[in-house]
Amino acid sequence: MLEFINDRMKKIYQPEGGFVPLKDFKTTYYNDKIILADENLQPATVACTIYYLVNFMLIKDKIGVEEAKEQAFKEPARGYKNYLPIANPEYFTELIKQGLDFKTLLDHINGIDDESILKTIKAVTYNVWKNCTQKQANTYFNIFTINPDEATLFNIKTMLNRTLEFFKGEDVESNVYFRGGYTLHCIQGKPVTIKGDTIYLIKVTNDQPTIRDTFKLAILYVMCCHDNDYSSKGINKLGIYNPRKDCSYVIEASKLRPDLIKIIENKLLKYQK
Repeated sequence: MLEFINDRMKKIYQPEGGFVPLKDFKTTYYNDKIILADENLQPATVACTIYYLVNFMLIKDKIGVEEAKEQAFKEPARGYKNYLPIANPEYFTELIKQGLDFKTLLDHINGIDDESILKTIKAVTYNVWKNCTQKQANTYFNIFTINPDEATLFNIKTMLNRTLEFFKGEDVESNVYFRGGYTLHCIQGKPVTIKGDTIYLIKVTNDQPTIRDTFKLAILYVMCCHDNDYSSKGINKLGIYNPRKDCSYVIEASKLRPDLIKIIENKLLKYQK
């Protein structure tokens, strides 16, 4: 059965502390001494806003602005597509009138200026239409009322700047899927960012990485090793960058348990022998 990686992960029991314990990671704090204030938006909205804009900024100069928008904003675009057939005509007319349809929002996203951030926040609201029922989605669809206050806007811009500074350089590749590492059992998940010899996930949270986060890194590494486009690039570390805490967690791939690699290859991804 075809499933998302996150769903397949739930079927694999992890020992206490996880397959890849956080204590094995090297934690580095960059400490720009900027203090983030309380925010008036949901954490998931803030996280998606940062995630989409970072991906857009990291690839736009390489593939062009329009193509970068298409790739970076795939998820809300899919939500918008699902919304269109069931949209209330009067409601949709008001969306168009206020410039809140997805295409108009995307047209005004060009960087990390205030307008681009605000339009991205609005675009993120279409995410709820990806998998929800119409009733559920209507409950959470707050595109007209969702607006960041000054502190939230400052926080988002600060975290965007931190992330772009962290991933600055010629050795950075964003929007990487390891397509050659997927199998008939797994649907393509979210892309990752590669910096030098390290695969990174971006996690925007006040908490430390969970055992699910570290397990997912191990899965991504195995997929990388099975992808002919990346298996020979010398990737040997796994990491998480958190712009809210302004820190990174990195582990050498050599520290992954050999039996874990087998579990991922044989039970989770089910590569053919």
